Amino acid sequence: MAVLSIQSHVAFGAIGNRAAVLVLERLGIETWSVPTVLYSNHPGHATFRGERVAVPAIRAMIEGLGEVVPWQSCQAVLSGYAADSGVVDLVVDAVHRVRHANPQGFLACNAAFANEDGVFVPEPVARATCHALFREAGLLFLNQAELEFATGRVVAGVTAARNVARELWQQTTKAIVVTSVRSEDGATATIALERDATWVVETPRLPGPAHGAGDLFSALFLAHWLKRRSPAEALAKSVAGTFGVIAASGEALDLALVSAQEEIVAPSRVFAVRPLA
Repeated sequence: MAVLSIQSHVAFGAIGNRAAVLVLERLGIETWSVPTVLYSNHPGHATFRGERVAVPAIRAMIEGLGEVVPWQSCQAVLSGYAADSGVVDLVVDAVHRVRHANPQGFLACNAAFANEDGVFVPEPVARATCHALFREAGLLFLNQAELEFATGRVVAGVTAARNVARELWQQTTKAIVVTSVRSEDGATATIALERDATWVVETPRLPGPAHGAGDLFSALFLAHWLKRRSPAEALAKSVAGTFGVIAASGEALDLALVSAQEEIVAPSRVFAVRPLA
């Protein structure tokens, strides 16, 4: 079992592929990582250096992989931060390549274009992600801000998030997970939605910027989904693991993913999953 992960790469920190590869391989899933940017650190710091990876270079890496890896063993393409609309097109091409070899392969799309401070990629990239990748996705991960951007709707509370996500599901994908929803009592809710059911987990809100939490969560959920194909179980384990790592990180600008990696496999705190009618 393998996953092709097309995301950002930083020399320092735990975002993009630096988070996804550790999580997936810690859980026993071989990961082929292709970078979309090469940065010293994530832009949440006061400074960062580096550059975007040119689209032809990304394409060459994927084509090179195809010459040495068995595409039929690839179960999913995991996409994340893209700074260029051309990367969106490359992800679509990669998904088609995987599906040609393995008809059960699918796209796990981590939207990765906005947070509560706003959209952090060029707007055409965000639009391309919504138009092209959401429609390709078998699993779609987006936070409350991304859900609002994608639908043009304001989301206030868990029920509203479920209703808006249901509308998006009808237009796009097979399963949607919405993170960072502020519930009516001030907790943080995460919602997983499939055709016939919706589940929700609520956790206390934690301090700190938690840069990379979405990348961590999507990799965790994908890993557990691949193992069991149970959205409720994947939701419970990925929320618990993400909460544990964020809690261990305090208010640091970077997740303490390496030192807290036991939370990936054996979370210290587990939260109840309940169906949402």
